[in-house]
Amino acid sequence: MNSFLIRAAFIGFVLTLSACANVPKEENLPFSNAAANINQLPAQTLQAGECGLFVWSADTDRRFILFAQSQKFTAMFHDGQAGNTLNIIAQDGTPTQKQFPEQSYDSGQTLRLFKAQAIDGGTRYKAGTISRKDESGWDSITPVIGVSTCR
Repeated sequence: MNSFLIRAAFIGFVLTLSACANVPKEENLPFSNAAANINQLPAQTLQAGECGLFVWSADTDRRFILFAQSQKFTAMFHDGQAGNTLNIIAQDGTPTQKQFPEQSYDSGQTLRLFKAQAIDGGTRYKAGTISRKDESGWDSITPVIGVSTCR
């Protein structure tokens, strides 16, 4: 009886491993509007020596909505409908990992990150906002959280 249970457990283990071996690796897809299908930006990878700022919505969905590189003056933003490439036109605050916690973009959005906390390999921002004017001229504010890091 014990050998049967051991054999069954072993077969289950082997089947689990073989299933994992068949799962395709996640690719670092280039930024495109294909991200609109998942309502967030695709995964981003930093090259050696690069730094970046990763920002998520602070709601229960935790969507990856902004990736910025202060030293390149560019950002990618996903508004829930489509992704857009933005130019950084102003930066302020104390930079961590070469990333500024306050950034303004040519599209009218403004990012402000607060409550910086040093973590292993970077800085976590426990609170922040992305604000922008809507079609009626009202400020639309999205609560966010973020991480700056370098590779």
